Amino acid sequence: MSLPPSKRSRSSDSLSRRPSQSGDGTESTVSADKKYSAYKDVNYPVVLETKGSFMRPSDAGLVKEDKTLCEKLLSTHQPRPDHSLFDDRFDKFQTLIRGRSEARVYLDLHPLLVPSVENLSISGREEFRGLIEGHNDPWVKGISFYGPRPQPDRTYGFKW
Repeated sequence: MSLPPSKRSRSSDSLSRRPSQSGDGTESTVSADKKYSAYKDVNYPVVLETKGSFMRPSDAGLVKEDKTLCEKLLSTHQPRPDHSLFDDRFDKFQTLIRGRSEARVYLDLHPLLVPSVENLSISGREEFRGLIEGHNDPWVKGISFYGPRPQPDRTYGFKW
């Protein structure tokens, strides 16, 4: 008589998450371990510097155009969304998500911080027409100069 499924040992291959393949043979999703492994390597900043990308402040400071853009963004008024949990209910909301998983916090908090541009467009906000968003989509047309192709948690872009 065999052991019940919960008591059976699993091979190491079955425990690791494998990327799924789309019909054209490209990776459609990548496990979180593989997705972030290059970035967690202690030598990652050094490797980037050899390729001309630096993860530290420049001795020259910010480029004037970048500083001007940041100042403009910080001084621009942004309206608070109607019926947001950021009004008098925020303390209760904060208590609710304390100690929860990253996925739970992402699902509950992220839409409040960065509302869906597609939903805003559907709701009549014309300035968001023509934008699209992605969630954990691999950048199959991206060219990585080191490590795996980017697969950000959330992205925004223009429809084409």
